[in-house]
Amino acid sequence: MKKGIVLIFALVASSVFFTTSLTLWISWEGEEFFSEVAKLYTQETGIEVKILNVPKLDDKLFTALRTGNLPDISMVKDVYIERLSKSGFLTKLDSKDIELIGSFDRECLGPYSFDSTVFAIPYYADVQVVFANQALLQGQGISFDAGYGIEDIEEIAEKFAGSNIIPAAWDFMSPYIFYPFLTAFGNLKNEEGKPIFDSSEIGEGIEYIKSLFDSGTFVRMNRGALVNSFEDGKIALLIQGSYLAKDFEEAGIDFKMLPFPEVNGKKVKPVIDSKGFAVFTKEKKDIAIGFLKFLYSKSIDFCIEYNKIPLWTSKVPDELSELYDIYKEGQYMFNGLKFQSLYFNTMKTVLQAVYSGSLSVDEALKSAQDYVNSNW
Repeated sequence: MKKGIVLIFALVASSVFFTTSLTLWISWEGEEFFSEVAKLYTQETGIEVKILNVPKLDDKLFTALRTGNLPDISMVKDVYIERLSKSGFLTKLDSKDIELIGSFDRECLGPYSFDSTVFAIPYYADVQVVFANQALLQGQGISFDAGYGIEDIEEIAEKFAGSNIIPAAWDFMSPYIFYPFLTAFGNLKNEEGKPIFDSSEIGEGIEYIKSLFDSGTFVRMNRGALVNSFEDGKIALLIQGSYLAKDFEEAGIDFKMLPFPEVNGKKVKPVIDSKGFAVFTKEKKDIAIGFLKFLYSKSIDFCIEYNKIPLWTSKVPDELSELYDIYKEGQYMFNGLKFQSLYFNTMKTVLQAVYSGSLSVDEALKSAQDYVNSNW
């Protein structure tokens, strides 16, 4: 009899432990913030939330999908939702789950859905921007606002000609930065989501952007050199993600964030890079949603500090208003699983071949399309 009572107690105890603890994987920024919120939540509810900061979260998640050793909740990128949903490990979310946490517009929920089912809850968004060094530009009597074009950057290049200041820089080899420029010229995918490389519009776009590098309007630098040179005051305009804003603030740079320039009268829509939270343990969905509701309610100051657009509310703080204006002009990158794989790998090869001169733009794009066709 005593053994039976002990066994029942053990089962109840293990059940309580199972339902009153959570593991959460995070990455990128804010480890101290997430740990503090988890601590507060435990104090208020008694539910322990263990925070694990994972430097290469995407790789860790994809490995965990094979082993099954997954957290209860994880931060996820919008571009990986199809891949994660097809694993069968993600917990489906309904409208009640989403409404408990905040008010989300259809556009930001789209990338976190697959086959009309929501699999993750949007949290914040970064967006591609043009960082403008105000001290350098104002020293030349230049003032930039939204609505500027490539011709304005060409003017900057002329003003800084012969100096050690780089007018505008980004990495020509980056399919990520190329994406918004090319979508301003034409479609990068067909109705099936298959990448389109061999169109005249895409060819025209690459030729045009390459001519800007050839003329010195743009200068090619890798990411590490871009960040260091901008912080050293050697670059007037830098094209990168808004997530770098906090680093530049801490470096004491007087900068402004701008939308992408218009290209030959074409609007260039920067890519929105958002993060959300997915629930992997179905049995813990309710307490996971409860914690996320608590987390989101504490997150506005975090978004202000790290220059993130909060996606669960339409009331954006004044401190983020300029960045929000850029976000509203942006676009979410198409996140089809096969498109993501083929676009990034193939486009990088195209850009390397074109930049090195080993292939013409037409030759590189034809070869790329042949490769896509044979692997689709």
